[in-house]
This record gives sequence, C-alpha cells and structure tokens, in this order.
Amino acid sequence: MLYDRTLTSVLDIHAPVLTRVITVRPTVPWFSDHLKILRSACRKAERVFRKSGLETHRRVHRSLRNEYSFHLDYAKKSFYTSTIRDCEGDTRKLFTVVKSLCNKKQVVTYPPHQNTVELVNDFGQFFISKIDKINANIDSIATGPFEPYVQQHFQSKLTGFKPLSNDEVRTIIKSSNTATCNLDPIPTWLLRKCLDPLLPVLTTMINLSLKNGNVPDKWKIATVTPFKESRFGPYLF
Repeated sequence: MLYDRTLTSVLDIHAPVLTRVITVRPTVPWFSDHLKILRSACRKAERVFRKSGLETHRRVHRSLRNEYSFHLDYAKKSFYTSTIRDCEGDTRKLFTVVKSLCNKKQVVTYPPHQNTVELVNDFGQFFISKIDKINANIDSIATGPFEPYVQQHFQSKLTGFKPLSNDEVRTIIKSSNTATCNLDPIPTWLLRKCLDPLLPVLTTMINLSLKNGNVPDKWKIATVTPFKESRFGPYLF
C-alpha cells in the first residue's frame, strides 16, 4: 500500500536502522545513587593506586572497596527481605520472587521441526481443527424442546455506513491501545505524535473501505505467538 510505503520510507530517512553492539545488563532495583557514588570513588582510587603503586593509595583503595562491598550486600539483603515480607499470604507472588532470585526465565519452546513454514501451518491447522471440534460438539448437544424461531421483518435497512469525520477517527485512535506490531509501518506512539498530518489520509482510507465494502489484504494479516500450555503434551498449544 502507498500509505505503508510512504511512512516506511520517511521513517528510514529520519531514523535509519543502525547496527550497534551493546552490553545488556539486567536492571538492579537495589542499586541506589549512593552505591553509584561509592563505586565511582572505589574505581577512582583503584586507578590512582595502579598508577602510583604507593602503599598509601593501596590502603585507600582497599578501604573504599570494603565500604562499597558492605553497602552493596546490605542494600541487596534489605531489598529482598522487604520484597519477601511483602509476599506474605500470596504464594504466587512469592514463587515469582524466588524464580527471579534463581534467574529462572520463561523460554518459549516449539515442537521439533525441520521447516518453519510447515510448523506455522501446523499451528494454523491446529486452531482451525479446534474450532471445528467445538462447533461439532455444540451441534451434538441435545438442547431439548425450544420455541421455533420466528423471523422478524424490520422496515429500516442498512444500505451503507455513515462516513467518519477526522474528529471521530482522532477520538478512536487516541482511545485505542498503544500496542505496536512489527507489521505496522511506524510505531503507534509515533503515529499519535504525527496524527495531525496523517489524519486526513487515515480517514479517507477508512471511509473508502466502508464505502466499497473492501478490506485490504494487508489489514487482515497479524503476528500470532502461540504459548505452550504446561499441563498438556509438547505438541499442544
């Protein structure tokens, strides 16, 4: 679609994709500003000692290092003691804290497969067959006697949708979820910031879709991530 291509190209001009190597460090909730100051002073004293080699500078570095280690251990113990105490009476919350202490992370595992396309198709077929089974079970349920359906006739007919205005589209977008999919041409938060110049285009696209009764194929595509149910077998999602 021209809309998607235009936004993607503009985004590439102003914010091109850059590749950088970064070191990912987990956030440490107990690491306070006071600890940062102590760590900085400890590293500074270490650099001075390595440069001079004097015994006096070594003692200063050792003293600051011991002080930093003491406050670091105390902050860590205090944080987790308080966190565990807050879990009193909530077993689920307590297990979550214990898992974080043991560095246990939930990993999404998929069934053994050789071809990714075949695996994705298997997922799709699984959900389709699941819906068919539900429908078959509903049809087989004996509902007992029921009143026959009497078709009602109404004078009013829906022959078309009322075109949306720019203000109505703005209200819908502002009240919608801010979640973003990797299929979106630009992130949702950026769309909201640039909504004023894009609003007439969006309103025209929506109204044309309602008027012609046609939804573009690209609007029907979604990214679905299946999650495994732990109580079922390895091939059931």
